[in-house]
Amino acid sequence: MTSIHKTVDIPPSRRLNLELQLPEELPVGKAEIMMMISPIHEPEQNMILTSAKELPPGTKRFQGLAGSLSRSKAFEGDPVDLVRKMRDEW
Repeated sequence: MTSIHKTVDIPPSRRLNLELQLPEELPVGKAEIMMMISPIHEPEQNMILTSAKELPPGTKRFQGLAGSLSRSKAFEGDPVDLVRKMRDEW
């Protein structure tokens, strides 16, 4: 099986005409072609949302959890001693 990757722009009509140059090692004759289409997300779509107005309805915010472990009694004291204790438990 040979895998060929091609990036395309999907037009509003949702119709593509593809021309592929196949590798020479593929034998001439019948072959099955399987297509997998995966959207490529633009970087600006993956940015962190900062305003509650930008969040889709029903989205949960996790900013309130940030730093909560540093205030936990389980992590009080010297960090080196804590890591040694955790390592020695194993």
